[in-house]
Amino acid sequence: MKIVILGNSPAGVKIIEEIRQHDSSSEITMIAFDGHYPNMRDRYAAFIGKEISPEKVFYRARNFYEQNKVNLVFDKKISRINVKRQRIFTEDKEQIDYDILVVTDTPENRFPDIKGATKEYIFGYKKLKDIDGMVNALPVAKTVVMQSDSFSGLEAAAAFIKREKEVILVCPGENFLARYFDAAAMAWLRARLEEKGLRIMAGNPISEILGDKDAKAVRLSSGKVFGAEIILFAETDEDLRLFSDSGLSLGRKIGTDQNFKAIGTDNLFVVDQASGWTDDADPITLLEVLEEQGRKVAGAICGNEKEFVLPLCARSLTVGDMTVSILGQAQAKDGVVVRQTFIPETGQYKRFCVENGVVIGAVLVNNENEKPEILRKIAEKTLFQWNDEAGQGVVETDGTTCCGAESSTGNVSTELVDK
Repeated sequence: MKIVILGNSPAGVKIIEEIRQHDSSSEITMIAFDGHYPNMRDRYAAFIGKEISPEKVFYRARNFYEQNKVNLVFDKKISRINVKRQRIFTEDKEQIDYDILVVTDTPENRFPDIKGATKEYIFGYKKLKDIDGMVNALPVAKTVVMQSDSFSGLEAAAAFIKREKEVILVCPGENFLARYFDAAAMAWLRARLEEKGLRIMAGNPISEILGDKDAKAVRLSSGKVFGAEIILFAETDEDLRLFSDSGLSLGRKIGTDQNFKAIGTDNLFVVDQASGWTDDADPITLLEVLEEQGRKVAGAICGNEKEFVLPLCARSLTVGDMTVSILGQAQAKDGVVVRQTFIPETGQYKRFCVENGVVIGAVLVNNENEKPEILRKIAEKTLFQWNDEAGQGVVETDGTTCCGAESSTGNVSTELVDK
């Protein structure tokens, strides 16, 4: 069997690991689009901020690919893919046949369709070659303008602040922070970030990039102009031109079913940011999720179907003496009740997302000491109780429903109650 993996996502590497446990004879080829070994995007911010060394970005040691008999290709550019004939064509007239194709990435960033988006010093946030370019440009850069509506974008902004750069975070939406914070906590957080050198421009996307060959400034939709030596678009669409004549279901991503199989195919799988199974706007899929995707797809390839279980993930960023953590499923959705408390004097904020009486996610600001215990409670599906010392009542913990006030502001205690 010939297996071809496009892109260098950890999900593809996990597929290789799982297959090699049962199959040592299949021919596996991995085509890396950006010239780098498979790497972990959720470590990009730490790399930019000089918290980790460059080698810590890579997912596996280089000898992994030789030991697992992987033909790792860096120097081929794909011109087109014939899905019906199961054949890949390269620009140097080579063709690569496959029995199984796994798409984990696409060749290039697809920047917003705005004037000036093809200039130099414009970067995306999904490829290590872009991160390399930004890090190399940082010593002579004073200001970074980045457009993002995601927590990953905020992580990147914090990393640039650690490099002592002025950062302007342009949010095309009104403010993605509202997904995680109430109004009072959000205003407090923005003020603290601005003290550290981060300006947030909400509801005001970039409309034009100014400069000759090199980008020198951005113009926002309001007409405001900001000079910058580095411009970063954290969220970019997938470059799906290779699949334009493939007959696949294409939108911003490739349409897949819940098993990560491309709709209408039997031997083509799509994972990571290229998969349309989940339309997550965040440009980074966390490592734990990618590994679970890889196990799921490898099971399907080997005839050993496995259930996909979304792992419990945690993300944190630190700016100065302030730490923000996102634990589990921390955004509100249908059927989820939000309980939150904020102490302005200390900047301590807690937000719990509760579904069917069980806590499923949390947001913490300056409460890192509580993070391990809350993660444990989320993992154990602990019943949730809201103790309101102001006398507004207690949420019942019968495991089926939560009622009462949806949010609180002030000095309010929260408690998770073990089953």
